[in-house]
Amino acid sequence: GEPRPFFGMYLGRDGPPGSDYYNIPELLPMGNLLKFGHLHDDDEADIALVREAVDRRAESIDFKAVMEHGGERLLREWRGVQ
Repeated sequence: GEPRPFFGMYLGRDGPPGSDYYNIPELLPMGNLLKFGHLHDDDEADIALVREAVDRRAESIDFKAVMEHGGERLLREWRGVQ
């Protein structure tokens, strides 16, 4: 399939259309997936976090850091606080 970049970086997310990428153990609880995915493409803080959390050489992601950041942002937005 066609490469699917994450914040402009290719992390190996490719496959046929409709592929289910819901297989990373850290993201299996739906709450974790919601927090991990609550980032905005045009937000400088989100972009900086992703660049810091993704180690392309080691092919690893600091899931905890991304989930904490996304979870805090989700809670602020849900409460109506920017």
